[in-house]
Amino acid sequence: MQELVTASGFVGVTAPQLQPIVAAFCTRWPGLPPYQGRFGARPAAHVTVAMAADDPTTAPRGNPASLPGEILT
Repeated sequence: MQELVTASGFVGVTAPQLQPIVAAFCTRWPGLPPYQGRFGARPAAHVTVAMAADDPTTAPRGNPASLPGEILT
């Protein structure tokens, strides 16, 4: 996990280790872009932490590497 990403109602952590999987799906099903193309043809892979998180206390603080869990490679 690399970077904490927040947007209106959304908290996520980028996961570049998953990008090859996203690329494989995009290549296999080019007519079905992720999120109907709202974030481009090949959006960055991420792990969603929270949806509808408009309360600022919902967003985690600090380094994503300090969040519980791990990425298995």
